[in-house]
Parts: sequence; structure tokens; C-alpha cells
Amino acid sequence: MNPQDEVSIIRTINAVGTTADGKDWAACRPLFAGLVYLDYTSLVGGQPTSVEADQLIESWKEALNSVQATQHMITNHQVAITGDEATSLSYVQAFHWHPGLAGGDSWTVFGSYEHHLVKTDGVWKIVAMKLNLKRQEGNLDLLKQVASKS
Repeated sequence: MNPQDEVSIIRTINAVGTTADGKDWAACRPLFAGLVYLDYTSLVGGQPTSVEADQLIESWKEALNSVQATQHMITNHQVAITGDEATSLSYVQAFHWHPGLAGGDSWTVFGSYEHHLVKTDGVWKIVAMKLNLKRQEGNLDLLKQVASKS
């Protein structure tokens, strides 16, 4: 495994969290390929789906722009690379905070991520992302409550 590729993959995955926390959607978009397989079913139910990256970023923007603060910590990456494809398993703790909500000011998600990336023109891009929920605590309706205030 090329250590430079491993570092690039980890930086790409971590940048999803930091750009979302910074609400820097223009910087978040290039981290993804055009079409992304997304599986958040352990958190929200339903079925996994393939979504255009522009649509994914727009949905995150809609959900998170009005939240006062978020902090996505993505750690303990276990990366495997085969040619121009890679997988990574990592831990995630996603903290969301917004004061003055009836159900409480915070919501935290604990779990792991499975990412699949491809190297295109020398750049690693995310093509699949799966959240494996371990638990969540706090105001489980925080995003809905913030959206209803906007």
C-alpha cells in the first residue's frame, strides 16, 4: 500500500466532516464522484440509494445550514487499497448543537463509516458511504425542530 494514497484517502474522508462543520459546501462537493451510493438506513430507515453528489450536498446544506454548530469526528481509519479503488472503515461521532429547542440542545450520533473510493485523474473521490449506527443520544428530533424554526 502506498502511504501517500492512504493519507490522501483519510484526508478526503475527514474533509467531509470538516467541510460540513464549516458549512463549506463548495469544498465538500469535490470530495465525491458524480454518483454516490449512500446508506444511512441504520439511522433513518428506508433503503440505500444512489444519488448525484450535487443533490447530496444540497440535502446536507438544507439540513445543516441552520444548525448552530456541528462537529463530525471521524477516526481510527482502516484503509485497504487495491489499484485505483479503496475501502475504509472508520469510527464517527457526530455532534449537533442548537440552543433553545424543546427536546434539548444537542443530538449525538455514534457509529462507524464504511467508505468506498476511486482514484480518478490522481484524486481519490468517495463513491459510496455507509453509516453503521451504534447509538444516538440527546434530542433525536433536533434537525426537524431546527428546520421548522427556519
